[in-house]
Amino acid sequence: MKKKIIIKIGLDFIMAILFILMFNKRVLGMSFHEIGGLVVCVMFIAHQLLNWKWIVTVTKKITSKDLPSIVKINYLLDILLLIVMCAIALSGIFISKILFPNFTIQGSTWKIIHISVAGIGLALVGIHLGLHWRFIISILGKRFKNTFSIPLRKGVCGVTVIVCIVIGSYSIVTSNFTRWLMMPFTTSQMRGERTSLTDRDQSITEERHFTQNGQSKSGERGQSELKRKEKNQRKESVDGEQNKHEGKKSNESMDISIGTLLQTLITFMSIMSLFTITTYYIEKIIRKTKLKSKN
Repeated sequence: MKKKIIIKIGLDFIMAILFILMFNKRVLGMSFHEIGGLVVCVMFIAHQLLNWKWIVTVTKKITSKDLPSIVKINYLLDILLLIVMCAIALSGIFISKILFPNFTIQGSTWKIIHISVAGIGLALVGIHLGLHWRFIISILGKRFKNTFSIPLRKGVCGVTVIVCIVIGSYSIVTSNFTRWLMMPFTTSQMRGERTSLTDRDQSITEERHFTQNGQSKSGERGQSELKRKEKNQRKESVDGEQNKHEGKKSNESMDISIGTLLQTLITFMSIMSLFTITTYYIEKIIRKTKLKSKN
């Protein structure tokens, strides 16, 4: 049993590291990004298979009032993670450039889904770890209880929590994480503005048609060409936000460096840790409140 638990914790750790590395596709190249993404999805399925008995048992009792709320939350979280991983894998195939070029679908919709859902996945993984952190601490505490004193362990844990909160908060503000989460909404707004601009252009065109019937055909062609150029300029400005990170792709080599690798790990691991810490302490407060109410 202990061996199985250690395997599960090790699998979770490797899966989390690989998942974090997916957030910067230039760190180890596009091939690693696509292959690593599929590996993460396969590892997640393996993780669920290791918990298969628990999944079957909880599924049978999911509507029971005797089933603890924390178990139901973990169950629903696993379902959400499964949906997110499937969405990441499917959208990744549809925007693939290396492994599945024949399945590539033109347009930005699947790319937006891929990026935004990946951001949601990072938050969910952090919450998942937070709900299981008490169990992880108990396992690690048993292994190192004779190595370090209790005050030292508490001191190290306290400092680690503070560092993770500070770096995680800074990373959320300075990274693209929040922009990725809001991408479906901001993109819809941009498309709405584009439609509004197009409707306005059409209205102006119709008004000019009724007030300038005396213009020559060559003049009308000139105005039409001018309007077309103005429309293209507006479209380019609206699309600029989506494509600003892709403009230098052809001139940039893959940034495979230890510094970039560490920066990616620290940035997104700290964001994930922030969700883990927040979830852990919320669950701890709720648990203590329930114990006090029972007493």
